[in-house]
Amino acid sequence: MGCASSRNVTPIAREWPNEPHHFYKQKVCWNRLCSLCDQFLVGYMNYSAQCTKCNATVHKWCAPRFKSFCMKGFPDVDRKEKLVKQIYYEGHKLVLVKKQFHTRRCWCCAGYVGRYYHLCYVCKVCNFICHPHCIGNMKLTCKTVQKDNFCNEIQGHKFVLTYKKLWTQCEKCHFNLDIFLTPAYKCKECGIKVHSDCKHFYNFECPSTYLSLGIAFLHEGDSTVMTQKFFCYGCDRDFYGCERESRFCHFSKRFYCINCHSNHSEILPDRVLLHWDFAPDTVCDWSRLVLRYMHSKSFISLDEVSSLVTQLHRELISIERILLEIISYYENLPECKKAFDKILYKIKNCWPNLLETPLHFSLSNFEDIYKCFNCENPSKDLFCPIVIESHEKIIQHVRHNCKTCISKSYSCAICCPVSPDSEINKEFEDVLYPFENSVIKCPDEECTFPVCVHRRCLKKNPDFVCPNCKSKIEDK
Repeated sequence: MGCASSRNVTPIAREWPNEPHHFYKQKVCWNRLCSLCDQFLVGYMNYSAQCTKCNATVHKWCAPRFKSFCMKGFPDVDRKEKLVKQIYYEGHKLVLVKKQFHTRRCWCCAGYVGRYYHLCYVCKVCNFICHPHCIGNMKLTCKTVQKDNFCNEIQGHKFVLTYKKLWTQCEKCHFNLDIFLTPAYKCKECGIKVHSDCKHFYNFECPSTYLSLGIAFLHEGDSTVMTQKFFCYGCDRDFYGCERESRFCHFSKRFYCINCHSNHSEILPDRVLLHWDFAPDTVCDWSRLVLRYMHSKSFISLDEVSSLVTQLHRELISIERILLEIISYYENLPECKKAFDKILYKIKNCWPNLLETPLHFSLSNFEDIYKCFNCENPSKDLFCPIVIESHEKIIQHVRHNCKTCISKSYSCAICCPVSPDSEINKEFEDVLYPFENSVIKCPDEECTFPVCVHRRCLKKNPDFVCPNCKSKIEDK
């Protein structure tokens, strides 16, 4: 946990008031709450007790159980700054403030702050708020401290305290997350959210560590309940009993119980790669977490998958060829890098790692490619239309618009033996670059003026020889 020494501040000794309350019977307003049980005092006016010094009001039967000390022991509040004293605890820069907090709750006990004498501790950095007598039960460190040196690694998950309002469920107990009751933790890698008490019992490993094994998501063969000995593969519970049920996960090929399998449907990567099938099927909760992580991260490498998949689909082959051409133009023509950055800004904003690793795709990329080639009116914001549009703009820039790029180009020595800048070559509209896959350059390194030809032209004329190399041989 964070501490005061991490911020190089000497903690101030807390001098808590030790004077007990002095209760007496008193009629109070109808909208007052009991300081202990949070119940209204309506109907119990003759049985309410109020402290003579700090005005704390409780039911008569709640007064013996009200163990907090009287707040009269605190010094008076300055009207200008409204500050009493400042302490450093768990990295928080806490200040005792006297304000009207009607809607805010204490982060330690979840009780309203306004009903406790209108005094509370507030952190200047992270806006943490709590009652004065709840500081001893504090479990949350300040966000400035936990950003530096507070990270729990459990089963590959990198849990970090979160201070945002979370309206989701805990991945372990499936109850709502409420940071006012218990601290909430979030994994920096996969984004799951759990309670502070549940993170130690979360048995499933992080998808980032699981997918680091490469193509481990291609499972072969189906399991049966008998091979699992009638036990859940996730929590090791048996399937016996009238309320027990076994559910099959189509991703891990295992059986799970109702607590580990909520019948969520997701697209399966093995069906996409083997059969180009995007029909969703039921998976367990952990498999759903892995597939959602794969949907946004580029973990599927075509180089690794090609050894298992006998034949890639034509859509993938065409997109792969387009991406490799874009990268070849981007790397081999550095003079026009600014122009290429303007053309490829959509790809860099949406998929920043795509140009660095062009053969690594995510499930969302595969889904966009499928929609682009199989839908009548695909959206222009999908992956495939953006890549095709940027490729067409680069071809137009390199072959027709930019003079600096054309000056570095060649013309085919077989079908168009003219320089690329000449007017005759405009009829062919074909400019060659030596780094293209469809072009072959003279392999002789000593050739002073090497030529380039099309591969298709060289197949038709296999006896073709570079004219510069041929003249050297004749001179000798």
